[in-house]
Amino acid sequence: MFSNMKSRILFSYVSIGSGHQQAAKAIEKYVKTLDAGIDTICVNSFSFSGYVVTNIVSFIYLYTIKLKPELWGYLYNNTWIKNKISVFHFMIDWGNSIRFLSLINRFKPSVIVCTQAIPCGIVANLKRRKKINIPLVAVITDFMAHIYWIYEEVDLFFVATEDMKVKLIEQGINGNKIKLTGIPIDC
Repeated sequence: MFSNMKSRILFSYVSIGSGHQQAAKAIEKYVKTLDAGIDTICVNSFSFSGYVVTNIVSFIYLYTIKLKPELWGYLYNNTWIKNKISVFHFMIDWGNSIRFLSLINRFKPSVIVCTQAIPCGIVANLKRRKKINIPLVAVITDFMAHIYWIYEEVDLFFVATEDMKVKLIEQGINGNKIKLTGIPIDC
């Protein structure tokens, strides 16, 4: 895949719940079975955020999912809401991107694989600002491709269902960038 250099894959997730981390670890494990010489690192992108930001985002997410799941669905499929909270997303990106970029520069990955939308957005923003030029893979670990995954800078999307692929295409993603793979699990 990457001739003339040793492949390095940076896997990123957030620690809200455990599914995103488990998916990243499952993919990392599988990649190692293909080529034990590939260097990998699996990081919680919240480890680059401050304590306050991490706790606020985690609390809002877990509280909403547990007590008002219908509100979560509304928030995650509403472009108007996404635009209104763009300042909050900018703060998360800004708070994470400096330290995340430092890790990227030290590790020098050949590709970055994100199993959660927040780190995917951070990496997409770094690519948009021309801070990095590294392929970005989005592994959507849910059965819904919500709008927070939609970035032109994503080079490849892995999705669980054909319906997700259709939804991404409807959002303007080129169908050639979408692979139907299911949700990664560790066997």
